[in-house]
Amino acid sequence: MKPFQTRALVFAVLVLAIAGGLTAAEAPDAATAAKLKDFDAWMNQTLKDWNVPGIGVGIVVIGGASPAPNVCWLVGPRGTVTLTIDGRVWQRLTFPEMIDLINVHATDDRHATVTALDGRSFVTNDRGASWTQVAKD
Repeated sequence: MKPFQTRALVFAVLVLAIAGGLTAAEAPDAATAAKLKDFDAWMNQTLKDWNVPGIGVGIVVIGGASPAPNVCWLVGPRGTVTLTIDGRVWQRLTFPEMIDLINVHATDDRHATVTALDGRSFVTNDRGASWTQVAKD
């Protein structure tokens, strides 16, 4: 896994942890609390230089794709789609429906296909400016 892909995955895990609200103080036992404390310290060091405006605190990330070192697409509930093209600044993209998105496949910063929980897929070829539903076979 490339360094940026690792950072993107770590970021997604961090966002899920924030959204879930689990802290070391709430861990079920001392060993888990210690692991969470170590993880928190590692995350703070790993992400100390990340700038993530537009993502928002507590956003839930369900899926992600990093087709290039500085490009990462993230998707989640209620039509959440975010994109970074430089690995630092995130942009929240407009999605046509408030549906739960569970997966994204991207080939670059302009082309991506997202899959909804209901099985429908949508494609963009213009960095999320427009989306087209993919016809089922």
